[in-house]
Amino acid sequence: MKREYPFSKAFTLIEMAIVLVIIGMLLVMGISLFGVLTKRAKNEETKDNIKSAVETIIGYTAYKEKLPLSQTDSSCPTSSDCFQKVVNIKDAYGKDFLYIVPSNPDNPDLTQNKICDQNITNLTVRKCNDINCNNYDDIQNIAFVIVSGGENHNIQTNKDNSGVVKIYVPGTPNIDDYPTDINRLEDYDDIASWVTLNELKVKIGCVYQRESGKGPLRIITDYIPTGKQGESYNAIITADGGEPFNSGGKYKWISSGLATGLSPNPTNGNQSDYLTISGTPSCPGNYNVAVSVTDSKNTSVSKNFALTIYPNYTLSPMNGYTWTAVKGQNFNANIQVKASGLSNSFTSSCNPNSCNGLSCLANNDIITISGTPNVAGTCDFGVTFIDDTCSSYTINANYSVVISESVAGGGGGSGGGSGGGGGNLNPPSCSLTASQNIINSGNFANITANISNGPANGSFNPQTGTCTSFNNVSNSWNCNTANLTSNTNLNLTVTNAVGSGTCNIKICVIKYNQYRIFNNTGARIDYKIGNGNCNRVNNNRSVNISSGQTVYFYSSNNRSCQNQIGYVDFSWAVCTDDDGDRQINFNSDGTTSDR
Repeated sequence: MKREYPFSKAFTLIEMAIVLVIIGMLLVMGISLFGVLTKRAKNEETKDNIKSAVETIIGYTAYKEKLPLSQTDSSCPTSSDCFQKVVNIKDAYGKDFLYIVPSNPDNPDLTQNKICDQNITNLTVRKCNDINCNNYDDIQNIAFVIVSGGENHNIQTNKDNSGVVKIYVPGTPNIDDYPTDINRLEDYDDIASWVTLNELKVKIGCVYQRESGKGPLRIITDYIPTGKQGESYNAIITADGGEPFNSGGKYKWISSGLATGLSPNPTNGNQSDYLTISGTPSCPGNYNVAVSVTDSKNTSVSKNFALTIYPNYTLSPMNGYTWTAVKGQNFNANIQVKASGLSNSFTSSCNPNSCNGLSCLANNDIITISGTPNVAGTCDFGVTFIDDTCSSYTINANYSVVISESVAGGGGGSGGGSGGGGGNLNPPSCSLTASQNIINSGNFANITANISNGPANGSFNPQTGTCTSFNNVSNSWNCNTANLTSNTNLNLTVTNAVGSGTCNIKICVIKYNQYRIFNNTGARIDYKIGNGNCNRVNNNRSVNISSGQTVYFYSSNNRSCQNQIGYVDFSWAVCTDDDGDRQINFNSDGTTSDR
């Protein structure tokens, strides 16, 4: 007999499906919420660990009177004074923090000198307010910065050659200012904290350790910053102790050995609380700056400072440029050197002086390659500019002209005693110049076409803006390109009844504020950015370069930066990146190529 139970009805399939859907939705929501909460917890844990690291550094500094050694210091990681030994803390993802400090030759090296004796640093935190960091807030005189790579395990923050540490808005795309960690562009998610020099001095009790004017007279500044030719420079040198003057400034100052364009304040023999060296240096070089300070009791002390001013010359077109010419057609091109922001005078030379019908004429700051080539092939010219203003500082560069075979021209008349032909029997030729060879993305370039053996008709390829075609031009013709967004090779063909000729120009377009230079030499090599620290890069790995920077490459691979094999500046990187992916190669012969 079948037994029946009251209220024993089962779920239908539809009801079960609805229940399962609801359960699935709740699980998905729960998993998503769990992921968000986990990330938040990891971030909070990382922030707490950074706070602990900061407090550990402050405690160490109060005891040692200087900061722990940087991870890049030659004595690390074995020395007990290394950051890794002092701060044995990682972020919530198990990754070591990056520890950034002002380092020699920055002013000052806080890992070697007493913190309480220092007044300035050249380390700056730049808080970027937009994607391209065009709008930002600077926090200066930073003592140290602690950085975590965040959830993506990729530290994307580091100081650049000028001592600026950029902190981007979270989620800013395609950022990697520290390819030494993981060479990977991705959304920014670093977590960072920093302490200014004044904050550090207060926390370790500097204000109570020494009263101004007590102890022996001394110059407490240890380093002055490096500079760049043609750019504003400023350095401050301070003193302490002795018997300061009661009015008119604490001490008398005397300085010598300054680079041309720099001047002291106060002038020699006059009083001030500190000495300022400022101005615009006109010449590169290494200078030995001697400074002496005297107190009210006529006690004097002296100190020498090493001052390096780096060169800042511009070659137009840039070193390594190649022109094209046609056998039998007139050719003309100029090479000019300038000292950025200055009006220095130059003596120039060219080697060889002639090649295949072309002559190379040097005239002060301009070298002209011109003539009518008579042999097809390549002419390589080495040029030298000597800056007469700067004790014969020398700039060397190399250029090439590739000469192709001439275009067959029309013949003369024939027959009965009165030869044909008259007028200009040479085919037309041309050259192109631009108001700017390097422009920002979205801008246009003004182009001038110079015509020889005209009149002639002309046609541009590609046709862009008003640079399309012209008719019956004898001397020159101007046009504007469209607003360009990528590197553009502009070719012009000129024709008339006698024949034709071609010329071209490359307009380089700055699309990015940073480019990646890949080591394509086949081996690990050393490099440094400007006058920064020496680092090394493995084969097929990259170095980032930003506007205004130059990367120097060396054949050494032990962070000694010996035997320079080439360099790449920002303009060079822009002009090489023809496919617009902001990646180029540095090759074993010192050349660059698109990647």
